[in-house]
Amino acid sequence: MKRRHVLQALVAAPALSAQDLAVVTPDSVAKPRLHFFTEKEIENLRQLADQIIPSLGGKPGAKEANAAEFLDFYISRCSKEDQQLYRQGLASVSSLELLDKPWTYQEPTDIPSRFVRRLKEDVLRATFNSQQWIASSGRRGGGTNYYWNPVD
Repeated sequence: MKRRHVLQALVAAPALSAQDLAVVTPDSVAKPRLHFFTEKEIENLRQLADQIIPSLGGKPGAKEANAAEFLDFYISRCSKEDQQLYRQGLASVSSLELLDKPWTYQEPTDIPSRFVRRLKEDVLRATFNSQQWIASSGRRGGGTNYYWNPVD
């Protein structure tokens, strides 16, 4: 631990009060809180993510890697344009049939196609960089290091 962190913790310790150290019950922790999506949107996102990367051959899929929950946090920190793309995309897309179109270098212009392309990229990154995927592959360290940053 760095000396700087110890000094910061010592300075901040008196500022804590008994109210800040309230005991958390297990039931309140059992269900993670949503950061951006509604319950219906996150369920739709889970189903779409599971279609993109199902569990196969002992490897966890997007559902087991909690990709939808990570994307909920990630999109809550993204730009308004990205948030709007996810909101409109989840409202308009119920299946991944748009992935059957041939891939081109040209960015699609319609919202459902843009959303499905972005969703596929985000689900792949979130799944392959999850702790569950890393543990199943037997590698040390991170996957492609797109979302998981090392802590010093």
